[in-house]
Amino acid sequence: MKLDAIDTKLLNLLQEDSKQTNKELSSKLEMSVTAVYERIKKLEKAGIIDKYVALVNKQSIGRAFVAFCHIKLVKHSQELVNQFEVTKYQSLPSSMIAKISFYGKAVNSVSSKDVRQSKRLYLPGGKLRGFQVGKVGPFENKNFVGGNYVSAVNLSSTLPQILPSLETTDFSIFIDAGNVWGVDYNSTMNSGKIRSSVGIGVDLSTPIGPLSFSLSQPLTKKTTDKTETFRFNLGTTF
Repeated sequence: MKLDAIDTKLLNLLQEDSKQTNKELSSKLEMSVTAVYERIKKLEKAGIIDKYVALVNKQSIGRAFVAFCHIKLVKHSQELVNQFEVTKYQSLPSSMIAKISFYGKAVNSVSSKDVRQSKRLYLPGGKLRGFQVGKVGPFENKNFVGGNYVSAVNLSSTLPQILPSLETTDFSIFIDAGNVWGVDYNSTMNSGKIRSSVGIGVDLSTPIGPLSFSLSQPLTKKTTDKTETFRFNLGTTF
């Protein structure tokens, strides 16, 4: 395999930090996420990228034997927050890249008191497109009060067939589904209603950073939810 200047720069970036995401690499290379992903896969298939490792300088820690112990210090707070997120990418025919991700977060009181409203949870905007940020979930006195639990599932795929000559642009389709629920002081406000939406997205790599646009259509919602058809963000959506 013959390497070009972009391949060489990509390899240098990966050797500096192999844990960089495709989004971060695409921004530095001024290319689309799809183009970066395909180049990495070609380098791996050709055997140029053999494996990814973590290096520990034993002299700097003064030990020949290394053992790591992680101790997390909990703040003096009455709330305990847990968060989980996992993302999986999969190559599809026609150079398409599919992504599925799951996001979950919970906040619970460690005392007999209810979780403070300022600590309650809302779904991040990128997890449920088609709805206004913070305008989904438990509703009381004309206000969205958040919940003790949030979760979302996101399915998306790139569309490299659209304007394939533009290496700085990614088109994608997506389906989002999520919910906000659990109000400890009022169980009647809990709802098992899943909110969902479908749409298309466009990610652009520009000199000022990545830009994203999405056009969404809610599929399921509650009457109190506030919807949003068009959204513009700094940062990518895929």
